Amino acid sequence: MNRWLAARASLAFLASLPLLAGCGSGGGGGGTTSDTTLPKLESTVAPSSTPAPASTTTSTTAAPKTETEAIIAGYIAGERVHIEAGKIPDPNHPGLALVRTGPMLQRSRDLFQSFIFRGILYHYPSERPDGGARIMVKPNDVEKVDSDTAFVRACLVDYGHEIYANTGKPVTPGDRLDAITTAEVRATMELVGGVWKLSERRGLEQWEGVAGCAAS
Repeated sequence: MNRWLAARASLAFLASLPLLAGCGSGGGGGGTTSDTTLPKLESTVAPSSTPAPASTTTSTTAAPKTETEAIIAGYIAGERVHIEAGKIPDPNHPGLALVRTGPMLQRSRDLFQSFIFRGILYHYPSERPDGGARIMVKPNDVEKVDSDTAFVRACLVDYGHEIYANTGKPVTPGDRLDAITTAEVRATMELVGGVWKLSERRGLEQWEGVAGCAAS
């Protein structure tokens, strides 16, 4: 089937972990972007049908039945935990190493260390049931490269923003806290210790509002 598998579960399992604090809030339409233009995506919860690797609570839902499902679950967890860590922010959040590895793990840690230095954090609307970010992956957009590497093409709708902790104002001048950004990305997943972890991600396109890949 060519349907989207959307992540809409709560992040309460990490108490206070953008995974995504945003795809960036002011992006224009189309065009290729580098990952550095999507800081909050470096920052989006595992699908409701699968438990997140970093969860400390029990779940009654079934574990992934196929390797493709496990790869998708690992990717979504890699984004979600990043978002939650950015809300604190905490570069040493224990969940990060459970769902990210290599360059992406280091980027999260470096980013959140800079957040602490600059006095900023990720902000997401509390009223959204999806935690402020929708992460969508089509099963046929998962490409297994070899036994421990896979590529994932994903669509991210981000309602998050970077704000100053002491004032609550957006870091980006002119940014609106009700703005929404959609981005399409290509991620690299690596199998580490039997767990699929997010190791790299590249921005492909970015749009203002719920658009582009999220509109299809």
